[in-house]
Amino acid sequence: MNYIFLIGMMGAGKSTVGSALAKELTIPFIDTDEQIVHLEGASVSEIFRLKGEAYFRGIEKKIIANLSEKPCIVACGGGLPCYGKQMEVLKEKGTVVYLEGTPELLYKRIEKDLQRPLLTDFKTYQALFEKRQTIYKQAHLRFSVDGQASDRTEALKMQLIALGLV
Repeated sequence: MNYIFLIGMMGAGKSTVGSALAKELTIPFIDTDEQIVHLEGASVSEIFRLKGEAYFRGIEKKIIANLSEKPCIVACGGGLPCYGKQMEVLKEKGTVVYLEGTPELLYKRIEKDLQRPLLTDFKTYQALFEKRQTIYKQAHLRFSVDGQASDRTEALKMQLIALGLV
């Protein structure tokens, strides 16, 4: 096993499922957004507002480039695979899993979260969702995020085991 990169829109559960999956598999978990917040000492929204999206994406790129040699689960920021050639980098380094759901379901999960810099309303969210689909669908695996987080984690773990990826 190498890296398993979880990608998808805000609300797909990358952090929730990734953290639980890493715990079950007893391997490290990395959340790129959390790492950036720690490094910068500011929220994702503040970084976007004060330094811009390009700055933020540059830090994401460095985090992926500097991953340790140890296998781990990585929850990628929603835009990470869509910036530059990052999807190609992710696919070369490990297995990319697209956590997929309908825009209605995903938006409902996060609509009250005011700390998301690209979240203004459903129409904007849906447009971003549609724009990113072409990139997301290039993932090695697509995994539905309907249902409870614990059920999703177990199902994803079983799928990864069946494919010999863990």
